[in-house]
Amino acid sequence: MWISRKKSTARKKTAAPEKKTGQRRSISENKAPFSSSPQELLQHLSVQKKKPFPESISPMLASLASKPFNDPDWLYEIKWDGYRAITFLQNGKVEIVSRNNKSFHETYYPINEGFKQWKVNAVLDGEIIVINAKGKADFAALQEWRSEADGELRYYLFDLLWLEGMDMTALPLTERREVLKEIIPLNDEIILYSPDFDTTGTTFFKQAQKTGLEGILAKKKDSIYEPGKRTRNWLKIKTERTLEAIIAGYTLNEGSNKLFSSLLLGIYENGELQYIGPVGTGFNKKTQEELMLAFKPLRSKRCPFKEIPEYNKPSRFRPNPPKASVTWLKPALVAEVSYQTVAPGGILRHPSFKALRTDKKASEAKTEHAVKPEKLYKKTKQKEKDKTAKVVRKTLLNPTDATQVRIINGSSFTFNNLHKVFWPVEGYTKRDMLNYYYQVAPYILPYLKNRPQSLNRFPNGIKGKSFYQKDLTAHAPEWMKLFPYTTSEGEHKNFMVPEDERALLFMANAGAIEMNPWNSTIQKPDHPDWCLIDLDPSSKNSFEQVIQTAQVTKQVLDELKVPGYPKSSGSTGIHIYIPLNAKYTYDECQLFGKLIATRVHEILPDFTSIERLTKNRKGKLYIDYLQNRPKATLAAPYSLRPKPGAPVSMPLFWEEVKKGLTITDWHIGNAIARIRSEGDIFKPVLGKGIDMKKVLKGLA
Repeated sequence: MWISRKKSTARKKTAAPEKKTGQRRSISENKAPFSSSPQELLQHLSVQKKKPFPESISPMLASLASKPFNDPDWLYEIKWDGYRAITFLQNGKVEIVSRNNKSFHETYYPINEGFKQWKVNAVLDGEIIVINAKGKADFAALQEWRSEADGELRYYLFDLLWLEGMDMTALPLTERREVLKEIIPLNDEIILYSPDFDTTGTTFFKQAQKTGLEGILAKKKDSIYEPGKRTRNWLKIKTERTLEAIIAGYTLNEGSNKLFSSLLLGIYENGELQYIGPVGTGFNKKTQEELMLAFKPLRSKRCPFKEIPEYNKPSRFRPNPPKASVTWLKPALVAEVSYQTVAPGGILRHPSFKALRTDKKASEAKTEHAVKPEKLYKKTKQKEKDKTAKVVRKTLLNPTDATQVRIINGSSFTFNNLHKVFWPVEGYTKRDMLNYYYQVAPYILPYLKNRPQSLNRFPNGIKGKSFYQKDLTAHAPEWMKLFPYTTSEGEHKNFMVPEDERALLFMANAGAIEMNPWNSTIQKPDHPDWCLIDLDPSSKNSFEQVIQTAQVTKQVLDELKVPGYPKSSGSTGIHIYIPLNAKYTYDECQLFGKLIATRVHEILPDFTSIERLTKNRKGKLYIDYLQNRPKATLAAPYSLRPKPGAPVSMPLFWEEVKKGLTITDWHIGNAIARIRSEGDIFKPVLGKGIDMKKVLKGLA
């Protein structure tokens, strides 16, 4: 698989001298992650009052979630693209039924035969799928499956509801799954355990998108099983927008040689069938023939909607639609369709037919409102997304006037030369830069506030002459905070110290494309808030080598149990920050950085170096820990860089630091959308610092 499984769920097939049908793992082999082992749990349950074998159980259903999320109190599984199935095993008899109680007993006979080898009485929940030649679940192939020649059948079990007279539904999910894992035969190739994965929800979702999965499921670890209930303790997050709708009729265009031109779809809203539009794509000839057979007994002279909808309405792309006749159907069949968005009035935009869902009842085709998952886990250990993510700012400066006056934090600003092009190849102007910093201000300011700045000014853009300016004594407005310093010649001068967006926009208006703060604040100037590892490649290094070095740095930090947070430099390298919370001096910080850099270099000696002098590095990638010194500056998170492409120094998830990452992935044109979507993922850098003494003791 493309994500590592949890140790508690990994299953390895081991060779045995003699294959035994129905061989199972000994319950005492592994310890479960909860307080007792599965064996002890079974012993505990065995003394409970026996519950009769259930005649039927409606499956527990997941609610739709608007987006993936990360929370340690939830586990994450694959959302299989198949038929939900409940299996009843009693005294050697097997019954497999769909969620609407249709029998799968004979249809998927290999599964039925597989269960005959089981020696337990149980009720199980899972999903039946067919694997196609590409190794992916294929719902269309599942519908057409008649024998093993039609594809590889799989039944993934994910829950245990009843076992040997014991009602399991009131137990926490993790405990039910641990016992389930113990009763599944190790050597079965069709009936399998559906694992949860050792990753975050957002990472798992991204991988599901890349792999072409239907989606993921998030389940609260302590959730009980609630038969027939659509619960918010289980959430489904889809990789594409789909819904189940009722087929209320079909149309046929005049002169068409097809069996039908489009299906007319409806969905129940407050008990009444509402029209949600036609779908005219996603069918081949065979699909149309099969659908027409299903339509035949359902044809009706009566429209199932309260009012006859405008099913042949002209649109922007079809101003003169062909004449079409309509045949109404009794509202009994459910179609799964994908779509892009929903237009005003509830009409689907760009829908496409996916499949006929014979396993779903028409009464289940209702409007499904997506849950905002953050409402469900605010009280867990998982930190909420930074509040600044909710700040939505629009542009400060209009696109036409070359000079504009704005009031910022009560002070009047004159922004001039706004038409001046700062990035000639891309055409980005000074106006674009100022608008970017205005929008990103809530995110970047925590990394600038109370930190002296060295301005790197490009008054004529990245191709013009540039210069550094430290002293702002003669140019500082009344409201600006200053921090004194003395030159080697004994001159008294002042750094500027940002406090709010006035200072940020002042710097940008002066042509400072990038923001370069100290690692420490004026409150504790000798104690940095973070330790830096700056991966600085030479012209002989590839960016893949930078990525590899970052990955090894993560490996070293993990071994030390030290958190590290990466960001693209926006130039040629990657920066890795370790939170210190101003608890240590620069000397202590630098020595700690040297320890990490040395270990990384030992692992990658062929193309890395920790030599301070460039001539001694011999063209190797420099693992720079000497940035951890007083008054040293580095481009801030979310800062623009004076480089082609207008790149941004963007905080990254570690999962993104892999082959394929490029410096220009995040730039002035797309950075704001990314930041609004993810929030400030770099925020932990400003949080609780590491316990350096504890880390060093662990190495002793």
